[in-house]
Amino acid sequence: MPNSITRDERRRRIGKDDGDLDDTVYRVRTGGRGDICYHDDADCADLQVDDPEDMTRRECHRRLYPPCTKCVLEEPHGGKSNQRPSLRNTLDEVDYEFEWDCEHGEEVV
Repeated sequence: MPNSITRDERRRRIGKDDGDLDDTVYRVRTGGRGDICYHDDADCADLQVDDPEDMTRRECHRRLYPPCTKCVLEEPHGGKSNQRPSLRNTLDEVDYEFEWDCEHGEEVV
Protein backbone atom coordinates (compact mmCIF):
# COMPACT_ATOMS: atom_id res chain seq x y z
CA MET A 1 0.00 0.00 0.00
CA PRO A 2 1.52 3.34 -0.96
CA ASN A 3 2.13 5.98 1.68
CA SER A 4 -0.79 8.33 2.06
CA ILE A 5 1.14 11.37 3.26
CA THR A 6 4.05 13.14 1.61
CA ARG A 7 7.58 13.38 2.91
CA ASP A 8 6.98 17.08 3.58
CA GLU A 9 3.89 16.27 5.65
CA ARG A 10 5.92 13.72 7.63
CA ARG A 11 8.55 16.38 8.33
CA ARG A 12 5.88 18.92 9.29
CA ARG A 13 4.35 16.52 11.81
CA ILE A 14 7.75 15.58 13.22
CA GLY A 15 8.56 19.28 13.60
CA LYS A 16 5.44 19.73 15.73
CA ASP A 17 6.41 16.85 18.06
CA ASP A 18 8.15 18.43 21.04
CA GLY A 19 8.60 15.23 23.06
CA ASP A 20 11.93 14.05 24.48
CA LEU A 21 13.96 12.28 21.77
CA ASP A 22 15.00 9.51 24.18
CA ASP A 23 11.40 8.66 25.19
CA THR A 24 10.00 5.29 24.23
CA VAL A 25 7.24 5.44 21.62
CA TYR A 26 5.19 2.67 20.04
CA ARG A 27 4.36 1.56 16.52
CA VAL A 28 3.10 -1.49 14.67
CA ARG A 29 5.85 -4.07 14.18
CA THR A 30 5.38 -4.34 10.40
CA GLY A 31 5.58 -1.33 8.14
CA GLY A 32 3.67 -2.67 5.15
CA ARG A 33 0.35 -0.99 6.04
CA GLY A 34 0.98 2.53 4.74
CA ASP A 35 1.56 5.43 7.12
CA ILE A 36 1.56 3.71 10.47
CA CYS A 37 2.37 6.42 12.97
CA TYR A 38 4.32 6.22 16.19
CA HIS A 39 2.43 6.74 19.41
CA ASP A 40 3.21 8.11 22.88
CA ASP A 41 0.43 6.02 24.37
CA ALA A 42 0.64 2.22 23.92
CA ASP A 43 -3.14 2.17 24.48
CA CYS A 44 -3.95 4.78 21.79
CA ALA A 45 -7.13 3.79 19.95
CA ASP A 46 -5.36 4.40 16.62
CA LEU A 47 -2.53 1.94 17.38
CA GLN A 48 -4.84 -1.08 17.22
CA VAL A 49 -2.27 -3.80 18.01
CA ASP A 50 -1.72 -5.97 21.09
CA ASP A 51 2.08 -6.08 20.89
CA PRO A 52 3.51 -2.79 19.55
CA GLU A 53 7.18 -2.31 18.80
CA ASP A 54 9.10 -0.07 21.21
CA MET A 55 11.42 2.52 19.66
CA THR A 56 12.88 5.83 20.67
CA ARG A 57 11.32 9.00 19.35
CA ARG A 58 14.74 9.83 17.83
CA GLU A 59 14.73 6.61 15.77
CA CYS A 60 11.20 7.28 14.53
CA HIS A 61 12.21 10.80 13.49
CA ARG A 62 15.31 9.43 11.74
CA ARG A 63 13.15 6.99 9.77
CA LEU A 64 10.57 9.73 9.03
CA TYR A 65 7.76 7.85 10.72
CA PRO A 66 4.93 10.35 11.28
CA PRO A 67 3.68 10.98 14.83
CA CYS A 68 0.09 10.11 15.73
CA THR A 69 -2.01 13.24 15.48
CA LYS A 70 -4.11 12.16 18.48
CA CYS A 71 -1.76 10.98 21.22
CA VAL A 72 1.46 12.76 20.13
CA LEU A 73 0.29 16.00 18.54
CA GLU A 74 -3.00 16.14 20.50
CA GLU A 75 -5.04 16.98 17.40
CA PRO A 76 -8.06 14.73 18.00
CA HIS A 77 -9.44 15.10 14.49
CA GLY A 78 -6.26 14.49 12.58
CA GLY A 79 -5.26 18.13 12.63
CA LYS A 80 -8.65 19.35 11.50
CA SER A 81 -10.57 21.77 13.65
CA ASN A 82 -12.28 20.11 16.58
CA GLN A 83 -14.52 23.11 17.17
CA ARG A 84 -17.78 21.39 16.35
CA PRO A 85 -21.00 22.82 17.74
CA SER A 86 -22.66 20.78 20.43
CA LEU A 87 -26.11 19.36 19.80
CA ARG A 88 -27.51 21.80 22.36
CA ASN A 89 -26.01 24.79 20.52
CA THR A 90 -27.33 23.48 17.23
CA LEU A 91 -30.81 23.09 18.68
CA ASP A 92 -30.65 26.51 20.36
CA GLU A 93 -30.11 28.12 16.94
CA VAL A 94 -33.31 26.66 15.48
CA ASP A 95 -36.20 29.08 15.09
CA TYR A 96 -38.99 26.76 16.18
CA GLU A 97 -41.80 29.18 15.33
CA PHE A 98 -40.49 29.62 11.80
CA GLU A 99 -40.08 25.84 11.37
CA TRP A 100 -43.63 25.23 12.69
CA ASP A 101 -45.10 27.90 10.39
CA CYS A 102 -43.33 26.42 7.35
CA GLU A 103 -44.45 22.90 8.20
CA HIS A 104 -48.08 23.89 8.77
CA GLY A 105 -48.53 26.13 5.76
CA GLU A 106 -48.56 29.40 7.67
CA GLU A 107 -47.42 32.44 5.74
CA VAL A 108 -43.85 33.30 6.65
CA VAL A 109 -43.01 37.02 6.50
